[in-house]
Amino acid sequence: MAVLFCPASESKTSHQTVVMGLDPSLVSTGVAVVDPQGRPVHHGAVGSPAGLDPPQRILAIADRVLALAAEHLPAVTVMEGLSLYGAHGGTSLDLAGLHHHLRCVLIERLPLIGHGVKVVPPASLKKFVGSGRLRKDEMRLAVFKRWGVEFPTSDEVDAYALAQWGLAFLRGRVDLKPGRRKGRAGKGGRR
Repeated sequence: MAVLFCPASESKTSHQTVVMGLDPSLVSTGVAVVDPQGRPVHHGAVGSPAGLDPPQRILAIADRVLALAAEHLPAVTVMEGLSLYGAHGGTSLDLAGLHHHLRCVLIERLPLIGHGVKVVPPASLKKFVGSGRLRKDEMRLAVFKRWGVEFPTSDEVDAYALAQWGLAFLRGRVDLKPGRRKGRAGKGGRR
């Protein structure tokens, strides 16, 4: 990899806790970094040239994501889990490869920073934002209504919602058990 680790003293945002959200995709990986108040510090979509083979695309996307992580030094990076309903055959494998590679390189390259990498299932993210069955357009509207922000792509919308989930995680308001928020009892009032 061509990315070198950026020490905290050189980071633009090292004076504050930031959270990175990632919505992995070989076409357009959504990235959002938010400050402790949930304001976007960075957002965008990371892609790769369409002519590259999937392994080369995975490496190109991971390089860019690592550079952003080294620049912002997030306390936690939150990735959307795999949803393979729309993907078939080799596409599923390639997406799983990207997902796995991003997790591995972020953990390997930035091991001393914060809480590492958390993976949130798609339905849990949608439930956190509003409802577990939100479509792309509904997710965009729900994010706007809840946080008052808009983004040019649905990938960035999802990445921003993931970053907001990360803030809630750092504050102890959510955990990774699907459909549960900390402090609330499950069925029968027990945990």
